[in-house]
Amino acid sequence: IILLIALSLVYKWNILDSLTIYGDEAFSVYHAQGSLSDLAHLLMNDRNPPVYFVLLHFWILCFGISVKAVKALSVLFSVGTVIMLYLLGRRHLGLLTGIFASLFFLFSDIHFDISHEVRSHALVLLLVCVSSFIHLSWLEKKSKTLAVVLGVVNALLMLTHYIAFFFVFGQFTRS
Repeated sequence: IILLIALSLVYKWNILDSLTIYGDEAFSVYHAQGSLSDLAHLLMNDRNPPVYFVLLHFWILCFGISVKAVKALSVLFSVGTVIMLYLLGRRHLGLLTGIFASLFFLFSDIHFDISHEVRSHALVLLLVCVSSFIHLSWLEKKSKTLAVVLGVVNALLMLTHYIAFFFVFGQFTRS
């Protein structure tokens, strides 16, 4: 797993210096710089859920608004997804599944692009993997603690991107 983390960081981090902000990313950076009350007001009247913007707000307070700084948040979410895919595969489907799922994801061209966008997509993928891990563990044990943790993760997921409602609905149909 340490090798996967290192490989993921090196693979995705090296390109950060050559990237620019484009498209919807400017919206994310601009609004995440404002106060939390301004952000709350904007998001109440906008089609974007708040979790990613709030995280980006605090990230910018800590690390600034350079291109590298704001894109690094998504890279870290992507590295987290590689780790979660490994853990998910290893725990529920076997060691080789965890390794190959992580590697395929790591070297996916589409995800490589997503992992450098200042948008919520990398966080959604991470939360889907965390939710899947917890859901499968809950199906095995039916623990109240796991049910609560799953509820919190799924709430965060649905408050990160509205498409996640379909994912969570799918989990309820399998429970």
